Amino acid sequence: MQKVFSLIVLFIFLGLSQAFAQDKKFSSTDLGSQEPQLDSLRAYELKLKALGDSMIDGKFQAARINAVVKFIPLLVKTLRYKGSFDYPFDSLPYVKKLTPNDRAFRMYNWTLKYDDGSYRYYCAIHMNRTDSFKLIPLRDYREKMDTTFENVLLDANQWLGAMYYSVIANKIKNKTYYTLLGWDGNQYASDKKIIEVLSFEKGKPKFGAPIFEVNGKTKMRIIFEFSGNATMLLQYIPEHNMITFDHMVPPNPGGEGFLYTYVPDGTYDYFVYKKGKWVWTDDLFNTFKKKIDEAGE
Repeated sequence: MQKVFSLIVLFIFLGLSQAFAQDKKFSSTDLGSQEPQLDSLRAYELKLKALGDSMIDGKFQAARINAVVKFIPLLVKTLRYKGSFDYPFDSLPYVKKLTPNDRAFRMYNWTLKYDDGSYRYYCAIHMNRTDSFKLIPLRDYREKMDTTFENVLLDANQWLGAMYYSVIANKIKNKTYYTLLGWDGNQYASDKKIIEVLSFEKGKPKFGAPIFEVNGKTKMRIIFEFSGNATMLLQYIPEHNMITFDHMVPPNPGGEGFLYTYVPDGTYDYFVYKKGKWVWTDDLFNTFKKKIDEAGE
């Protein structure tokens, strides 16, 4: 049943976005004159808020899904409105809005929770254009996700769904790569944290890039899985251009490999950005302590 609803929502999202993604030129007749009662971004935002509240807090799964089905076309319509790229949408806290420093795009990201505790993720990339409109929907491919996807190049139709909360822009050989930090509720037993990479080829999004170096091996993205009863820190520290994260371990001897049991052990590892790559380094505190000690010699 969930797959049926997911397909319905996907078709709505794809159909609407494709209808509006052909470098649609803005005109004076867009939106406002068609629906006077919604003649402002604020009015659209209030409509989205009402649906979003049902999408998140609806008691029954069918009601939440129905809210998503209605939310998507209204969001697409709203984003066609002039000025939407910079509009804060503060009344929509459940929709994460991320814009990189270069302001090339804005991501709208939200989730639908099913009664069994699993999640479906939604995301749209709004390209920053002053005279036209382009919105790129992403298709949640998360059901097929496992650690083997750490070395696969994906696209908008094969997106490893997650809720992103941080974006980092880095330029490598005249091409910009956007590193994304995200969370995936995964399933009842475990959660995941993801370090993804977004880039664009001929205007189309690509996910994954060989810019992670882990113990001498190169990966396209990083996927951490851990116990659903645990929390894992994963954050970007801009002043040091590094990504820090909890070191996760099995709670008992002999539990190596059972990732759904992993918990933080109180230490931290990190990725530091060097020469176009994120390089994994163990034990954050000892590394910095050593640098401090060496500086004091």
